[in-house]
Amino acid sequence: DMARLKSELQQHHHDLYGASLKEKMVARSPDIARKMSGKKAKLMNALQSNVITGRIVKSVLGLDARRKLPTYAESTWTMSRGKENSLDDAKTPDVILLADTYTECHHPQSGLAAIRLLEHLGQRVLLLNAGCCQRPRISHGFLKEAQERLVPVLEKLKPWLSKEIPIAVLEPGCASAWTDDIPDLITDRTLAEALKKIRTFESLLLEVMQRSKDASSRIRPIASEVVVHGHCHQKSIFGMRDMQSIFAHWPEVKYTEIDSGCCGMAGSFGYEAKHYELSKKMAERVLIPAVNDHPDALVIANGFSCRHQIEDFSGRQSVHIAEAFEVVETTNKRNTTPHVRI
Repeated sequence: DMARLKSELQQHHHDLYGASLKEKMVARSPDIARKMSGKKAKLMNALQSNVITGRIVKSVLGLDARRKLPTYAESTWTMSRGKENSLDDAKTPDVILLADTYTECHHPQSGLAAIRLLEHLGQRVLLLNAGCCQRPRISHGFLKEAQERLVPVLEKLKPWLSKEIPIAVLEPGCASAWTDDIPDLITDRTLAEALKKIRTFESLLLEVMQRSKDASSRIRPIASEVVVHGHCHQKSIFGMRDMQSIFAHWPEVKYTEIDSGCCGMAGSFGYEAKHYELSKKMAERVLIPAVNDHPDALVIANGFSCRHQIEDFSGRQSVHIAEAFEVVETTNKRNTTPHVRI
């Protein structure tokens, strides 16, 4: 497991020689995102997009000036839902979605789309903002910090793990952290095994669709052709079969899965000035030509960083699979009450 060995070696290096400011900032980016999204988002986005201040920020962090930094959401995923639902409504959910940092703080529209789909298919959805899975810290060798930060997060999550309620997360890198990395970092083996049951959103959506007799008539793809790029963690740990099986419900929709390997972004890797050209070459090897070869197709990429890579080098907007469908209103739709917890 090269990724795990790399993280452990980095932790050993940090212990011996310390860590640079850039490494610390990247590792702690979830903390920054959760502080800067919401009320402070407009100011932070303005500073990042400003030619002078934006260049200073990128220079300090060692990021390439040609990259666009991810914007912060002015209304986070949980903020958007909290205005519409009371805490008391969410006592017996059918499914649980974990509010990962990327969806919560940067791209809440995919999270809102996910909830809308599940609710339209008759599910009572619990949105659980337990905290960050510590993916950036784990990936950059801050394993001791990750273990410490996970203690309160796991305490919030633990009561739900024993209830046999499906738990899913939208971001593939976060899903792999919950199921593969975190179980290796904690000593409670019972809890570790329970965490391995957390799943990707597409796995949950497929299961819900399979339980519904009329799912394919209650939701439908927003395009007649879709091109899919799989996130590295998604492909290596969970596989792409669930994505394929979902779209198999609509034989008339042309489904193409790009054999693209890594998009070249790999979290913060592609943002770094020293890796920009390599990142670009990786993207342009297969992924970008394939996207350009399908100008009328909807491009789906569940990875947050993958979507940024596609936009940077093709100019195309890609979406999370949750955003790839529209709901179809029917007169005999089952009446359900949304259940959401913040």
